[in-house]
Amino acid sequence: MKKILNVNKLKTYISCLMIFAILSVLLVSALPVRGKTSISDLEEQMADNEKAIKDAQQEISTKNAELSKSQTEILEAEVEIERYNQIVFGLGNDIVNKEGEIDLTLARIAETIREQEEYYEHAKERIKVMYEHGSTEYIEVLLESSSTSDFSTFWNT
Repeated sequence: MKKILNVNKLKTYISCLMIFAILSVLLVSALPVRGKTSISDLEEQMADNEKAIKDAQQEISTKNAELSKSQTEILEAEVEIERYNQIVFGLGNDIVNKEGEIDLTLARIAETIREQEEYYEHAKERIKVMYEHGSTEYIEVLLESSSTSDFSTFWNT
């Protein structure tokens, strides 16, 4: 944004410089010749005016080159901004995809927890029934098991 303001200032400066050069040429040429002005004095004034015009044209060329360089830098910055915008857009899509994966994983976890609780309730009920009917073998297996996988292994054998 700052470079755009500089470009506008540069355009204004070049316009003012051109107007100044034209006005100074017109002003000098419109001055009345007083007294004994010689041709050599007029030629000297004309040479000075031509030099001023050339200097002004050189200044204009320099400012135009600076303006062109600034415009090129602006275009390069815009291209880079667009590239970063595309990267950000891609990352946004990645985030949406990962959120979907997280939701799916959370649903699987919830289902696994539900299945585990259901298995636990069934095992509890089976142990209760076996205890009530006098089968102590399974209670011993349960009490001797160090983990649910051990219990499941002994239970199925």
